[in-house]
Amino acid sequence: LGNAVRTHQAILADRMNDMSMAPALSTAPRPSANPKPYRYSYLDFARIGQCRWWFYACGVITIIAVWLSLATYLVLPFLLPGEISGKKVDTDHIFGSTWANNLVELLTFLPLLVATPLVVRWFHQRPWRTLITPFTRINWRLILLGMAIWGGLMIVLGLSTILTGVDSVTWSFNAEAFIPNAIVCLLFLFFQTSAEEFLFRGYLPQWLSLLTKRRWIQSIVIGVIFTIPHMWNPEVANLDGVTYFVGISQYFVFGFALMWVAHTSGTIELGMGAHFINNVLASLVVTTSDSVLGSASLFTSSDSNLWTSLAETIVQAVAFILITMKLRGKGTPVTIQRPPVYPPWPRVIQLPRPGWYSDPWRAAWWRYWDGSRWTPHTH
Repeated sequence: LGNAVRTHQAILADRMNDMSMAPALSTAPRPSANPKPYRYSYLDFARIGQCRWWFYACGVITIIAVWLSLATYLVLPFLLPGEISGKKVDTDHIFGSTWANNLVELLTFLPLLVATPLVVRWFHQRPWRTLITPFTRINWRLILLGMAIWGGLMIVLGLSTILTGVDSVTWSFNAEAFIPNAIVCLLFLFFQTSAEEFLFRGYLPQWLSLLTKRRWIQSIVIGVIFTIPHMWNPEVANLDGVTYFVGISQYFVFGFALMWVAHTSGTIELGMGAHFINNVLASLVVTTSDSVLGSASLFTSSDSNLWTSLAETIVQAVAFILITMKLRGKGTPVTIQRPPVYPPWPRVIQLPRPGWYSDPWRAAWWRYWDGSRWTPHTH
């Protein structure tokens, strides 16, 4: 045994000497003294864990099936009494008052809110937070910033259209309808908007990242997908012709902007805040008589010019992208892949230059280890 150990040490020393004489090492890239910090993104986790495309396909099917089935069970108890009694229900107020309609409608998003993170955890074998952020903790500051920026833009642009006479609103406050509706919206709207963000800006873009991470392509594709389930919203369902496409284009612009910001910030937290405040202001402050969340708000808009609404949405989306361009998620990155432990010879051999090791993923011959994690530097 002693002879075998000494022979092994001698062979290892000879290999190290041979490697130190290799001319290829003289061309190995040297990490700069002040390297540019790596921009972590939640999209980086698309290829971690169980990441084959059919895992994502099964995940989407599971999410939609769980969402629709459990949402049906949540709605049925409210529908059955009216069906049994044979009463004709008003399609605009199926469950009675506006707040009751909104409560049932928002509760149907709870299965979607829970199903998407569970699929990420069980199907793909990675932490559910990687659906939102590449860091170990959710950054509530970014969520509040998204609320403040998007809400401020909505208020400024809304006031400008009213003051210039482009849009006109009427005071429609009714305490009996507004107060319970406001309580329901403030308590449950965040669940509804977060559930949509988990699916449309979290899970689906990660699946799409298996094909491409190009910002323009992902933003356009996700914008189109986000528009599809909103095509039957009552505020656009009654339109026809060109006006119908103008109406649904607002959803595309909104989905495009949030996906673009998710790319630049590396997290969907800004979009979660923006989506929440958008629905709050659109349901409680100024709304239309045919809004999907009812019309129990402070003001009712009488604007029928959809081109003006589309232009306002585009300006708001562009401003939101420009303002959040420099915002990045911060924190401790989620660590999933650790350096594998291999036998010391012959697979893992450190180069004479410190920090360079055999690439554990075999994407290159050598990969640089900075002392705490693998870096993108390869040779």
